[in-house]
Amino acid sequence: MKTIKLLVFTLLLPIASFAQNKYNKPVFQSCGNTPVEQLDACFEEKMQAYISENLIYPGIAKEDSLQGFVDVSIIIDEYGKVISVKSNKKADILFKAEVARLMYELPVFAYFNDADPDRFVYETRISFNLAKEWAKDKEKARLDSIAMQNKLDKKVTDQDSIPESLKNERRPIFPGCENEPEDSLGYCFQIGLQKHLARVFQYPEIAKHYWIQGKVFVQFTLDTVGSVVDIKVVKGAHGLLDNAALKMVQSIPKMTPAFQNGKPVKMLFTVPIVFRLQ
Repeated sequence: MKTIKLLVFTLLLPIASFAQNKYNKPVFQSCGNTPVEQLDACFEEKMQAYISENLIYPGIAKEDSLQGFVDVSIIIDEYGKVISVKSNKKADILFKAEVARLMYELPVFAYFNDADPDRFVYETRISFNLAKEWAKDKEKARLDSIAMQNKLDKKVTDQDSIPESLKNERRPIFPGCENEPEDSLGYCFQIGLQKHLARVFQYPEIAKHYWIQGKVFVQFTLDTVGSVVDIKVVKGAHGLLDNAALKMVQSIPKMTPAFQNGKPVKMLFTVPIVFRLQ
């Protein structure tokens, strides 16, 4: 009787190398296809780009020629969300509040499928430099000038856009003012707008914490179908307050547009929104 021998081969996998390649840190979504050895550099590059593109120099600090930096430490949890932001105590309160806003608004990070994530701490220094800010303002002014020239080149007629100060045949009608007499529409519009903004008003919690106050001037256009468009801050106070004011104006309901010579026309408005703590 023949004896059959079974030869069993054991395949020894390099477990250590797998462990070394396992990446447990948070990853920007756009770094997903980056080689493991380059992920740290990709994270830092994307973080600095995010800070550069989204940092808002506080208006009050700019007016007072304040400069400085904030050393910030954030914690990203196992779900990819920023759950804690801490700044150095000596930093200016305006800068600390802006950095807190910036960090809490970071996009949710990703983890690789085989990762075993834990809370991740990231630290960096964020500078507020007036020379750089003035350069940004100069470039913005240049681009705005080009945009304005392009608009003029399109030969926009007077019927396309009429200044608020120009007397219209009929002013816009705020919801709820439909039955008001013609000479009361302007007053009713103002009251309706004020009541709406008061109803949706929200003071940013971080701004409360740092006792940040100010007045934000928001400009918007009421277009020919009665929608609020082209919303922008024309004079800000602080990034936190500016963003809150923009959201309030964005919530203004659609209404009946203004009419000139029997045709709907655009109107430009500027509203001041005051943030004051008692």
